[in-house]
Amino acid sequence: MIGSSPAFLEMLESISRYARHERPVLVMGERGTGKEEVASRLHYLSPRWQQNLVKLNCAATNENLPELARKGRFREDLLDRLAFDVVAIPPLRARQEDVLLLANHFAVRISHELGEIEDDIKKRQQKCWV
Repeated sequence: MIGSSPAFLEMLESISRYARHERPVLVMGERGTGKEEVASRLHYLSPRWQQNLVKLNCAATNENLPELARKGRFREDLLDRLAFDVVAIPPLRARQEDVLLLANHFAVRISHELGEIEDDIKKRQQKCWV
């Protein structure tokens, strides 16, 4: 996980706190914010880290479930069963300080992938001429 913005660091602190407890955690965030990475981090920081990690996409919605429950549009008893704690992943627009870090990370990653592809192409071309 990559970031240094206050919102990102606050989220990391909550993940570390929640990982210590034996209770469900609801991970909420917009599409592409890293919900599965947060779930993995929660698991590997927990006392259960040696057990299998089971990820459930149990409430496939982009709505704020605690807010819906408060408004009576989502069953509060179901929300209680889903989560005792909630990790809200901040969207990138709320983490302006992290934009360059992430852009650099993905640029390096893509350049390595492209380099490997170019190497594969060169190797295949050499085999064709042999």
